[in-house]
Amino acid sequence: MAGLSRFAVVAVLSVAFASCGAGAKLPGNGEFRAERLSPAYRAFFDDAARSAISTMRRNRIPGLSIAVVDEAQTLWEDGFGYGDRARTVPITPDTRFSIQSMSKTFTGMAVLAAMQDGLLDLDEPVATYLPEFTVHSVFDTNPMQKITLRLLMTHLAGFTHEAPVGNNFTPATPTFDQHVASISDTWLRYPVGARESYSNLGIDLAGYIVETVRRRPFSSVMRDTVFTPFGMDRTTDEDPVILADSKRAEGHTPGMAAVPVITPMLASGGVWSTAHDIGRFLVQMLGEGENGGPLTPSSYVAMRTSANGGSFGIGVAYRRMENNDLVLNHAGGGFGFRTVMEWYPTLGIGIVVLTNSANHDSAHIDLAHHLIAELQKRGLAKSRFSLTSEPTSNLDIRSGADNREYFAAHAAQATWRPQWSPYLGKYEISLNGEPVWWAHLALAAGLPSDSFLKVTKKNGGIAADGVAMIEVEPGLFFTVDGEVLDFRGSVPTWRNIPMTRR
Repeated sequence: MAGLSRFAVVAVLSVAFASCGAGAKLPGNGEFRAERLSPAYRAFFDDAARSAISTMRRNRIPGLSIAVVDEAQTLWEDGFGYGDRARTVPITPDTRFSIQSMSKTFTGMAVLAAMQDGLLDLDEPVATYLPEFTVHSVFDTNPMQKITLRLLMTHLAGFTHEAPVGNNFTPATPTFDQHVASISDTWLRYPVGARESYSNLGIDLAGYIVETVRRRPFSSVMRDTVFTPFGMDRTTDEDPVILADSKRAEGHTPGMAAVPVITPMLASGGVWSTAHDIGRFLVQMLGEGENGGPLTPSSYVAMRTSANGGSFGIGVAYRRMENNDLVLNHAGGGFGFRTVMEWYPTLGIGIVVLTNSANHDSAHIDLAHHLIAELQKRGLAKSRFSLTSEPTSNLDIRSGADNREYFAAHAAQATWRPQWSPYLGKYEISLNGEPVWWAHLALAAGLPSDSFLKVTKKNGGIAADGVAMIEVEPGLFFTVDGEVLDFRGSVPTWRNIPMTRR
């Protein structure tokens, strides 16, 4: 495969486009194209810019940045719209966006780099690296001896999505270390290794293990072992750098005048990056080491290895094209941003789309898929080989189910008891102290769309939104899908998220 080549600025769009706001304009703020592109490619990128603007207009997205790459270079990158509410900060390919859960991919790179350096083994128990770490489980007496880094990174450790301290609903104050420490207060949803359960907790715990074995703060590790080696000069998770960047994109979420900038969930969602930087990263992902970079060929194999029946490798997710070929990707969403990056090994193409709005469900992903499909339709991207499977570990989760067998074995704990009467009622879930009244955020978090949880007496037992529960400790309830409703403290919690009784 060809080495990296420099790409040149060939034009800056001078035409203003109609934006999502009435009477506003939506300029292209920095069009970059690779040298010696064919006329067909140039025509495609003209149309791609119009598609991006149309997506923004339809979905009222204030700012969007995008890059398309092949395995040798960035082909095109641009920015549209504005990063701030005052419309004074134009979006460019170098504008920093909060990439949210796309951060997990870069944490995966940090884990792989530590593995290469002999500091970590993906299949070693967490207890080897964190002997003081504990977590609660109704399934295993010592889950810490079963949870491995591979299980953490592939969402198979059994964790719920949110930590008790520093989560998507109370994000502002704790440190990364305090956030990770609170994971010990949570309960596993499933037996270790039995079922896939997408979780911020597992990735943050993996990041903390990297911090521990490197004996340096996590942000320092990320800068020196991932961002700098991958040539991502404007990518960071360091709070002072992020806060000092007056040109960064501001997040936009309905009902919130100001969206939190900093999160304690560093490993699972704390990275800020640019379309330009992520484009450079995707070039190296497509080349799998042939374009340089910090990872060895064996690390790329480890990155792409999943459980049999699983959807995740080390920091990456899988999906399939219509012809069943695999695509590697990761998306992010929350705190005013929605983002996605994908790379197509069989096509030799990668794409990243960053938006500073949470008020759309999948417009950014739809745009990415539309542009890749259009590249194929025009004959500009063709499958060069077939890739319908990736390497799998010795884990087989194809028969993974919910916890019905456990429930059946503990049926007496599901039978109605008079002391449960005070728990019945309606509970409001809040985001940073404000009600979660917008349905898309609640649904993304797996919460009821009306922001209320209803605890009722049902079929001779107790239920949360109609789902039967058992009591595993006085005041601590467990649903059939493994989520915990906890009345033991002064503030009731659902999945570690605080609630207020109404």
